[in-house]
Amino acid sequence: MARIRWDDSMRQGVAELDELHQDLTAVIGDLTDAHLRGADEELLRDMAEELYDLARHVFGVEEDRMAEAGYARMDEHRAAHAALLRDCAAPLLDYAEGEGDLTCDLLDDLARRWLAHLEEQDRALAAALAGQAKS
Repeated sequence: MARIRWDDSMRQGVAELDELHQDLTAVIGDLTDAHLRGADEELLRDMAEELYDLARHVFGVEEDRMAEAGYARMDEHRAAHAALLRDCAAPLLDYAEGEGDLTCDLLDDLARRWLAHLEEQDRALAAALAGQAKS
């Protein structure tokens, strides 16, 4: 199972977003660790709900910054957020509500897709925001 940890290579150079990304990465890692060590089901459900809520918050902040900046790739980026929420975060919310399972496959998929999102969509957004700040 993939273990995810924040490191400086994940920084995008936009302090507000870097802080949010670091927080979300930590929650993903903490949930994975708790699952692997067989933590109490109630704790895992609380953590899954926290992750869902934080993901929605992080994506909302990003989308606000994109709108403020008139980001050209906003539709594509929002679609990536929607897919992550639908495919990874929503099943976590289902689990938190007692309607699904927390699986290694789900957590692996979430970690893999989150890292790809940081590297692709968020790096492009940060470059656009940094370029705008220099104008």
